[in-house]
Amino acid sequence: MQCYRQLQLHVFVDASEAAYAAVAYFRIVDTNGTSKCALVTAKTKVAPLKHLSIPRMELQAAVLGPRLMRFILESHTVTITERYMWSDSTTVLAWLRADPRKYKQYVACRIGEILEQTDVNEWWWVPSKNNPADYATKWGSGPSVDVKGAWFQGPSFLYLPMEGWPKQKVPLPMVEEEFRPCKVHVEAAVPTAVIDCERFSKWERLLRATAYVHRYVGNLKRSIYGEAKNTGFLNQEELQQAEVTLIAMAQRQEFSDELAVLSRDRDRPRTDRVGLSKASSLYQLTPFVDETVVRKIGSGCNMCKQLRTTPHVPRMASLPPARLASFTRPFTYVGLDFFGPLVVKVGRSNVKRWVALFTCLTIRAVHCEVVYSLSTDACLKSIRRFVCRRGAPAEIHSDNGTNFCGAERVLVRQIQHRLAATVTSTTTKWLFIPPTASHMGGAWERMVRSVK
Repeated sequence: MQCYRQLQLHVFVDASEAAYAAVAYFRIVDTNGTSKCALVTAKTKVAPLKHLSIPRMELQAAVLGPRLMRFILESHTVTITERYMWSDSTTVLAWLRADPRKYKQYVACRIGEILEQTDVNEWWWVPSKNNPADYATKWGSGPSVDVKGAWFQGPSFLYLPMEGWPKQKVPLPMVEEEFRPCKVHVEAAVPTAVIDCERFSKWERLLRATAYVHRYVGNLKRSIYGEAKNTGFLNQEELQQAEVTLIAMAQRQEFSDELAVLSRDRDRPRTDRVGLSKASSLYQLTPFVDETVVRKIGSGCNMCKQLRTTPHVPRMASLPPARLASFTRPFTYVGLDFFGPLVVKVGRSNVKRWVALFTCLTIRAVHCEVVYSLSTDACLKSIRRFVCRRGAPAEIHSDNGTNFCGAERVLVRQIQHRLAATVTSTTTKWLFIPPTASHMGGAWERMVRSVK
């Protein structure tokens, strides 16, 4: 023992359904490079009364190995240069190289104890046929008592150089046994409305308030890039955007589950779509989601698509779209002009009256309203009477008001600002022709001549 070059401690562990054991050997390499092995000690324990799985029994044996190694180190005064821990369980070796916090408490605590006394690089894999600890875990005659047997002399590969030892299994298989269950609490978060609709008693006020919120957000973004802010009265595009927002907000509150299913199906092939449940109230409507996240009603029937499809009429030359708007009701696109004054006898006096002429730009129908003055209020009243009789138009075209009242600037400003702000909505848009392009108003000027 005085002339050895290396003194190695090799601890083998193994387990079965009946018991688990650990056996330790000294491996001495002398100055000539010759290896010799000797049994140091062994420890065997029977399996607990409560049945354990084989991986857990192998883990128990792995815990017994470091304990036996610590006992040997405390009991001997010789200097041990290297330590080796051997196990034939790839599951235990994979557990030692993984994060112990991922496993159940039984496995995590024992892995922690093993790694406190040993290093993970000290653990090696050995085939079961070369593991001497296997003899101590089987019922029967037990290990051979021959002094020259494997139990006392150690496995045969310990007498070989390190290159002749069992090849390690790298990488080790991924073991999912004994994983700690991960419980996740999931709650369906229903988005709350940005604007409380219950605070508004009129749809128009709610619509305009939403449009101003959109404008405020847009102006904040423009200020970042140094762009000009959008000011003045609301236009049709802003009101339409607000209307889409309110509809989408109501749909998210009432049909959140259906909207989630339809949004996922939008990006999937037709064969992989889940579709709505038959219990949904929207199932028979065949809904889908467009780019604005607003649910629209479509039809999956090809015959229905053919019957509902409208032919596209080609646009003629330089005529504006309002003149060729087919399949729309009369007075959807309207041209407005005032003419007069006309002298009317009221009682014994003669008074001046004007006529507001509304002409349909598509079918050239004419509607006339008597106006008592050329004021802005009188113009608004005539428009309201027209809407009550003919319905709200999509667009109202007129000149800049220079023929309304002697080309006075104040009246032009009132017409352009007050009338546009009052009449513009999601369904009606007021458009003015350029001041010097009187030919663009020929559609209603010709009707004025006919009425006169």
